[in-house]
Amino acid sequence: MGVGFEISEEFEEEIPYSLTDYLLQPMKLASSVFRALVIRPKLKYWLVALLMGSAFTGLGMWMVFQKIEINLVGGGNIPEEALEAAKEMMNVFMKNPAIIYLEALLSELFIQLVTAVVLFVLVKLMSGEGGFSSSLMVAGLKNIPSILSGLLMAYIGYIMPPVRWEIDLSTGNVGGFGGGMPQGLEVQQQAINLLVSLWMVVIVYLACRYGFKMNKGRSLLITVILWVVLNFTVFLSLL
Repeated sequence: MGVGFEISEEFEEEIPYSLTDYLLQPMKLASSVFRALVIRPKLKYWLVALLMGSAFTGLGMWMVFQKIEINLVGGGNIPEEALEAAKEMMNVFMKNPAIIYLEALLSELFIQLVTAVVLFVLVKLMSGEGGFSSSLMVAGLKNIPSILSGLLMAYIGYIMPPVRWEIDLSTGNVGGFGGGMPQGLEVQQQAINLLVSLWMVVIVYLACRYGFKMNKGRSLLITVILWVVLNFTVFLSLL
């Protein structure tokens, strides 16, 4: 009489999710979708979200730049023709929608790649699940907050008064409202950036808990380290 051994393996069911699910995840924060991003990353969804987020970020930048008038001075050391050529070039970079969109796209891409690399390394160091594509999908959830922040920046650009920047090319000094937006609008911009940063803190923590299947302590530690790394330049400016 033979003895039989029954071997059972537990397979985790893949949870289907659509592009709409991915785009709305920063607001819904569904644990099942976080898990699905890790089990079955769909980079085409990430790419669509990146292009959308960059478009709205670029819109906000473009609206603000439309209110900025640039005047270049050379202190008598630079010919007028060179000053005019430099002014025209700056206007092209600051007011051309295509160039602004490309700048926003490259900036968002760089931030998300850095976020994904740091997140992937931290998750692996703490024995979490998922590969680099999963980390990139989580980093891409920043695109929806970027859409909302882009719309808010566009509104700020719409209501802000015209700003005149006077740039002395011989010294590099920038004058006119301290070289930036009026103080009240500057505070609003910083508030928007803080909101997006805190939003991403929640997203990363929940992604670690329910997506990468990590405990509360490790999820919190990863979230704090990632937040510090991404805001390192902000901390330096405060010193």
